[in-house]
Amino acid sequence: MDDNYFYGAERDIPIDISHDPKEGTQFARFYLDRANQNSNIYFVEQQEEIAASRARAQHEEKKREPQASPLGMMWRLAWLFAGAGAIALALFIVPHVIPVGQQAHQADYTDAYAYVLAAQRSVFALDIGDALKGFHSARARITPKSDQTSGMASVIGAMRSFIAQNMTPASTLDAVLADVVDRSAASAAPLADLSFASFFRADKGEAAGDIIERAFSETKNAEAAIENAERALIIAEENGESTALRAELGPKLSLMKANLERYAADLTLASWALGVEYPRRFLIIAQDSATARATGGVIRSLGVVTAQKGAITDILFDEVYNIDGQLQTNVIPPEPIQKVATAWAIHDANWFFDFPLSARKIAYFYEKAGGKRIDGVIAINDRMLKNILSVTGPITGKDTARVNAESGTIAGDPAALSALTNVLRALDGEKAAEAMHVIIRGLQEKNAMVWVSDRDYGEAVRKKGWDGAIVEHNNADYLAVVASDIQGVGNEEIQGNILKETMIHENGEMTHTVVVEFPRAKNMPDEKLRYLRVYVPRGSELLEASQGSIQRIVPQIDYAQERFIADEDLAVSVRTLERDEEKGVDVYEESGMTVFALWMPFDEKGARAVFQYATPPHLSATTSLSSVFQKQSGLDMTLHFSVIAPEGKTVSSQNGFNGEFHDTLTRDTPFVMTIQ
Repeated sequence: MDDNYFYGAERDIPIDISHDPKEGTQFARFYLDRANQNSNIYFVEQQEEIAASRARAQHEEKKREPQASPLGMMWRLAWLFAGAGAIALALFIVPHVIPVGQQAHQADYTDAYAYVLAAQRSVFALDIGDALKGFHSARARITPKSDQTSGMASVIGAMRSFIAQNMTPASTLDAVLADVVDRSAASAAPLADLSFASFFRADKGEAAGDIIERAFSETKNAEAAIENAERALIIAEENGESTALRAELGPKLSLMKANLERYAADLTLASWALGVEYPRRFLIIAQDSATARATGGVIRSLGVVTAQKGAITDILFDEVYNIDGQLQTNVIPPEPIQKVATAWAIHDANWFFDFPLSARKIAYFYEKAGGKRIDGVIAINDRMLKNILSVTGPITGKDTARVNAESGTIAGDPAALSALTNVLRALDGEKAAEAMHVIIRGLQEKNAMVWVSDRDYGEAVRKKGWDGAIVEHNNADYLAVVASDIQGVGNEEIQGNILKETMIHENGEMTHTVVVEFPRAKNMPDEKLRYLRVYVPRGSELLEASQGSIQRIVPQIDYAQERFIADEDLAVSVRTLERDEEKGVDVYEESGMTVFALWMPFDEKGARAVFQYATPPHLSATTSLSSVFQKQSGLDMTLHFSVIAPEGKTVSSQNGFNGEFHDTLTRDTPFVMTIQ
């Protein structure tokens, strides 16, 4: 796991203004401060700053000083280092290059700034969904609907005009930095031409893959411009122009270059997935979250997506049992599944909490059922589907039934899933941007997860946090609570509570108490059992457990006699299994973690299980503590987390955590604490 995981997703971090040089302009600080607030209150201050800068420049010219004005330089750099601020800069001046007869549209440009401000931080933070939403919304406000294809081009053109008229380089270094601004904005511009239609257009119009290739080409130009600027800084320092300037700008250029490289990697991943060079095939599994399973719910439907020449060419959905009926192999299922099935199949294959591991099982069974080799698996749950329906509106499902966001699950309705796909491909404008935002948010909140078979591209997906993998870190505490409904079918969203108390002892070693609670749902069977797994750091020792039980499951057939295959990953759990009859808990290892597993019986109020355990000594928290919570897709769980420091010490963190947390677990959540 990357160390920077603990410092939050970059998309959530405001632009840092703490290291602005003292000689920076007032507007530079004002702009950065307003950018952090997503404000569009900028116009008067910007004009005053330009006027002041010009006056000072004229004064300096009269004095005939040989060096460039530091203030004028900082004005240019304020834009350079505000994310993708060049695009916002272009919008500032667009109203001034419009003929008088078009001034009625000035309010639209002011409004567009708010959208671009959101987009400009998303581009280099690689939050492509938010970037698309901002760019599309901005285009709708700066370009007539009849000519929206050239909207972003006009913005970039206006920016170049402004640079030429108002930012005439006073030195070679100024010219090089202005080129960085120009090319950085141009690298993002092609994304404005993306639409859902472009993702489904292989032979007519420009396919998404072609647009992405254009963006990639521009990104390479931007990287080259930054390298040129880095060389110019070195030359400027060698010429004695400014050592401080290189110290100030060098790290910022390096960070901008790193962001561009990551952006380029994202574009390469998208190009690969869209089959620009070779056709690609992906599975979509639609999961019913009312029946809990490790990766988001029981699998009801399966879709096959084919992409080639830069666009999706085909999507076919079918009920999962139709595919399972063609399975040509017999694999021993996980022991809890043996209560209801003799053989393992696709509809039960999402058994492992680590989604890449479950996805590989799904791909294996699909191919053993006669399917062609696939390049990846995409999991979506009910919440994702309902959020998309809230954007698209009602669709027609099985037996011509109308389905909307308030309807029951459509995970088991291939007709509805196909209809939803057809509606998505027709979306444009703000509806398309809103749908894209829903999809990206779903990936961030684990309502959708992606695994790809290619190792390099799989690593790119992992770094974005979209693969649903178990986070491993040798020096971090960890908790994931995973519920599975083996028998029966649910009819509503599953809610519950996770309570964790961490006690830090004088020597830094820790003991933990975890309580898991589920209220009884409507229409739940009288003798309801839910299989619960609690994932903790490897080597943790179970001290106490209560209110759970072990079920001894007798296989319905003799697997050895019937020559069933034993799964290698399940075999790891079997080899490490320690069955604690007294505590009613199975303890074993899975995906690099220690797992405490038991069956939770429901009474008239619900179900409750309690675990007390000690984490290994190497996780001792003497001066600091990192703790990671991973959520289970499809469940609506509230987390109550408290840390008790040794006597005389306190817990604090930069994000305001003071030892107590209480909120809904909407995504994987890390905590980084200082103990002093």
